[in-house]
Amino acid sequence: KGVACPGCEKRGPVLLSVADYSGPVREIIVNYKFHGVTAPSGLFAAWWSDQYSDMLTDLAPDFLLPIPLHPDREYSRGYNQAEVFAQALSETLDLPVRDDLLVRIRRRKLQSRLRRSERARNIRGVFACDVSDDAAREAERVIIVDDVVTSGATVLEARRVLERNGINVVAVASIAHGL
Repeated sequence: KGVACPGCEKRGPVLLSVADYSGPVREIIVNYKFHGVTAPSGLFAAWWSDQYSDMLTDLAPDFLLPIPLHPDREYSRGYNQAEVFAQALSETLDLPVRDDLLVRIRRRKLQSRLRRSERARNIRGVFACDVSDDAAREAERVIIVDDVVTSGATVLEARRVLERNGINVVAVASIAHGL
């Protein structure tokens, strides 16, 4: 279970995905991400829960934390696909979602339109972390949630920012991976 992310450090969080980012799954995710077809999130969350819920005892997360979109991009799409998936996971796993700790402060090119070699540079410095409230300071273990992890650059940058602010990332949950 889980996928070893080649870009993660040896002690880094495990990536828990339910599918490869190819074939029909890729088509579903493209429609989910860019065309407002969010209905599959419940199915993917149930599938994810069936495969990985037994690992949660060992991971002991305090909450789920979706990868944020830049506010302009979220406004134009009408939703954040990672947050929709996180909310569906929350219902199946009985874990709260915190969408206020990690914010995207810079808008950059879409990662999906860049070569793998360009993605880490493109995503660097786009996130900030707000740990000003007591709940955030007390939370020690989170699962980052994203819809798809292809190069790992986005979740690694999110992890870097969160851990610099004292939040321990214990895993990454995604629908699919392209690793």
